[in-house]
Amino acid sequence: MKDEKLTPHFTFSELVVTDYKDLQEKNKDKALEYRPQIQKLADFAERVREILGVPMIITSGFRCEELNKRVGGSALSQHIRAEAIDFIPLKMSAYEAFAQIMLSNIEYGQLIIYTRGISHFLHISIGSKRQKMFSVKVGEYGNVL
Repeated sequence: MKDEKLTPHFTFSELVVTDYKDLQEKNKDKALEYRPQIQKLADFAERVREILGVPMIITSGFRCEELNKRVGGSALSQHIRAEAIDFIPLKMSAYEAFAQIMLSNIEYGQLIIYTRGISHFLHISIGSKRQKMFSVKVGEYGNVL
């Protein structure tokens, strides 16, 4: 089956990606029930990419409940509703991407930069509260002024 292109830069498979091979098909099948929300999420990801002006690798988008539990996600995670992406920007640091998004006029719910050792990635969700946070370790957050 050919992967469906949702926007100029994102496909359906990219937005339902998981490294857990045993949950790939289950997550993809469940995602089909959220097709309109996944299209909205792809459009949102496209706007983020446009703001950054660089490609980005989506490391997590939609998650079925089982996958969300496996990765240690919150029971209220917006990933379960196809309202959030985790991503790594290419050709710029996660900190530069965080700052560019903060200074943009895009509406978002949460913008979080996760730091685990030397790895960094961003989480951004659909919404409008513009909550900015950083995480040094899983579960430890601080707000950005």
